[in-house]
Amino acid sequence: MLIFCTPAIMEAAIISVGNNNDYWQPHPSVMERLIAAGIHIYQTERGWLKDEFLDSVHIAGANIIIESDGVDYKIEY
Repeated sequence: MLIFCTPAIMEAAIISVGNNNDYWQPHPSVMERLIAAGIHIYQTERGWLKDEFLDSVHIAGANIIIESDGVDYKIEY
C-alpha cells in the first residue's frame, strides 16, 4: 500500500529572536525569501532586522501565541 503525503504550504513564519543577538539573525537572505513567497512573518523582537523589511514583518515585542483546533490557526502578538 502506498501512502502519499500532501506537501505543506507555508503560510506563516515565527521567528524567535532577541534584540542585538550575537548571531545577526534573522539573516537578510532568509527574510527576502520569506517575503518573496508571500509568507506572513512574526518575530518576538526586532533582532537585526533591516529597516527595509519592517513593513513586511509583525514584531511582537514579547510572546507570540499560536492557537489551533487542528484545522485552522490563529496567531496573536
